[in-house]
Amino acid sequence: LVLLSGVLLRGVRARWWLLLAGSLAAFAAGAAMDAGGVSTGVISLSNLLIWQLPWVCGMVLATVTCPALPARALAMAALAGTGLGFALVERLAAPAMTPFLILAAPAVCFALATLFPATRGGVLGWLGQRTLGLWLVHPFFCYYFFQPQTYALGWSPLVFAVLLATSLAVVVAVEGLRGLFAGKESRS
Repeated sequence: LVLLSGVLLRGVRARWWLLLAGSLAAFAAGAAMDAGGVSTGVISLSNLLIWQLPWVCGMVLATVTCPALPARALAMAALAGTGLGFALVERLAAPAMTPFLILAAPAVCFALATLFPATRGGVLGWLGQRTLGLWLVHPFFCYYFFQPQTYALGWSPLVFAVLLATSLAVVVAVEGLRGLFAGKESRS
């Protein structure tokens, strides 16, 4: 779906919501498979169905002009839905927390950018410039190294905060080293 989404988007530009609906349906199927333990492992069908959503959403947002929506009300609904989702998933389907976070993170970013416009160029902009590094580093903390420490607090929002903080610390350190070495190269 990710590879075909560009072609599909070109074909359904006026009906971009069809592509988004298909992406959300694939995400829901992947989340259900993940929660049910049907397709587990790092490389699995459920992961493919889940992780296609951020790419498709980003592509739709980057290429389609959507009609104006009551942004403030939508942002408040996104925050309320995320809070309710955290409570429900934590209580009823803890294995589905990762797919939920994949869905919740863009909703929270949208809400913060809408309710606090200064964050767009500030904190969110700064984090946005580091998302590739965060995405590359975070598996080491949640799968390979320090897994017990990362999950020690047990409550998913705190686990998410710990994972973000530790991953961000590594990314900032690597950027600092890169800047240090880049400075030495330019002087020679």
